Amino acid sequence: MSEFLKKLKNAVESGEFNSEAAKKITEINELAEKMISGSSIQDLESSISKRIEDSGIKKIEEKDVKITNSEYEEKMLKLKTIDTENLHIKDLIEMEDLIRLSIDDMFSHLKLLETTYDGKEDQHVNLFNKINYLRSKYSIVIINH
Repeated sequence: MSEFLKKLKNAVESGEFNSEAAKKITEINELAEKMISGSSIQDLESSISKRIEDSGIKKIEEKDVKITNSEYEEKMLKLKTIDTENLHIKDLIEMEDLIRLSIDDMFSHLKLLETTYDGKEDQHVNLFNKINYLRSKYSIVIINH
């Protein structure tokens, strides 16, 4: 019995410490001592082995653990690679959406300019050249999207 448990047991027995937890610790200690006394190490090992077997716990060899760990690390590396790829795809989709919104905003602005300067194309040739250039350049993007 450890020194701590001895002191605790003595304190409980002498009445200095009257805790339910301490009483339970003493009971557990007494039960453990009863189970150990009269039993050989082989009996204890046999009892433990039987309980492990009855519980369904499998013994695994160290080489099998290494193989399992290796397989796990390979799968984690693949998942990390896929995760990184998915993050890049997410970024590209967000960029694509922002570009699409910018192009939509530009087309709305082009329409506003055409409406504002309707009938005055001859007076604002440079503006309408730029409007037509942008509309032809980015209409392909809108159509293909």
